[in-house]
Amino acid sequence: VAGLGEGGSIQPSLFQSKEHYERLIGSTGKPEIGDLLLPSICPGGQIWCVNTNAPFYFKDGRVLWIRPDRDAVDGVYLRHALSTMFQMSFSNIASGTTFAELKIFLLKELNVPLPELKDQKEFVSFASQVDKSRFIAQQQIEKLQMLYDSLAQDYFGD
Repeated sequence: VAGLGEGGSIQPSLFQSKEHYERLIGSTGKPEIGDLLLPSICPGGQIWCVNTNAPFYFKDGRVLWIRPDRDAVDGVYLRHALSTMFQMSFSNIASGTTFAELKIFLLKELNVPLPELKDQKEFVSFASQVDKSRFIAQQQIEKLQMLYDSLAQDYFGD
């Protein structure tokens, strides 16, 4: 889940039969677009907002599943809000003696700022533009670094 929360993808090596998958989701349900999945240990705020209807199943006691009320909460907005809260103060939110772990009862007690749904969607749109700009800037930095490395090799290499 953490990899998905950081924009990656997962290529599973194990698969379940369609019949077994249908039995599992029949008893537990399945995450839908806009739901959030997060590891219980995510101080970096690695949260995945489900963005696909492709069939998948997860079974992990350390993955928390949040199904927001679609009439009041935008899942992507909630991902940003929780991610920011976790990055700023995960150790104050989570509990545990060996390592800080987020428990479902603690998650339910969080006070997440929830502006009107239209304002949440406006924030999501803005954040998306920032992410695109950040991605483009990162690509430019990598190209500049390659150019610098090449020139440094030409000038100072053996």
